[in-house]
Amino acid sequence: MEIINLMEKEVHRVVNQLCDELENAENGPEFCTSRLCRLDVTCYVLNRIPPRYVTSSRGATHVEHEYITNPQLEIDIMRLANEGLRRVTSIQRSYYNEGDGTEERQRGPTFNFPTIIGRLFNAESFAPVSEIEVELRHGGAPAPMIDPRWPNPYRINPITAGCFSFWPKPVPAGDYDETRHFEFELAVETAGFEPFHHYFSIELEAEEGKTSRQGLAQDFTLGELYLIPLDPDLQ
Repeated sequence: MEIINLMEKEVHRVVNQLCDELENAENGPEFCTSRLCRLDVTCYVLNRIPPRYVTSSRGATHVEHEYITNPQLEIDIMRLANEGLRRVTSIQRSYYNEGDGTEERQRGPTFNFPTIIGRLFNAESFAPVSEIEVELRHGGAPAPMIDPRWPNPYRINPITAGCFSFWPKPVPAGDYDETRHFEFELAVETAGFEPFHHYFSIELEAEEGKTSRQGLAQDFTLGELYLIPLDPDLQ
């Protein structure tokens, strides 16, 4: 049984409507209205309104009735969408105008990768590492990611307790019954630690088209991995 937050659909609608109106304005948009900007605005709004979870069409009907009879909710969503659009435009993340995600949707048999997650620790202190770049490689080169929001290499932030994540870009398959093993390398080459190389493979079966929503992707967990500090006398 699938659990759905119906507010996602409604917030998407309001944000897209707002951005479309701005794009069609006589003087053109003064805010960032690209697909990636819209997604960040949608997240901004969803993080600030109560969710409406349902598991059935009856629940969906109940929530839709509540929305129709509660105009304040739509006003709140619109206010937050405007606020989020201003904030997103002021931030202007580097990927907003890079590979905007408007490429033609990949169709036909496709290998959709899971998100690859794990944690890196100092093998001597057992503390999570930070401010270290970890790279996911395929075929000896950095593996292409599904969109610019997933950097590769990824720099581990101090607040994420050693966690890293990657989501490789889907690749076309020959047929729907095709199964393939993909070989990956996780590499860390940084001052203060011995070079780290962790090899693993993922077996995939071809599916229809590209999975573009993270919620539809499975997680491939590498678990806890350890970097060995270099002897200070040998550095």
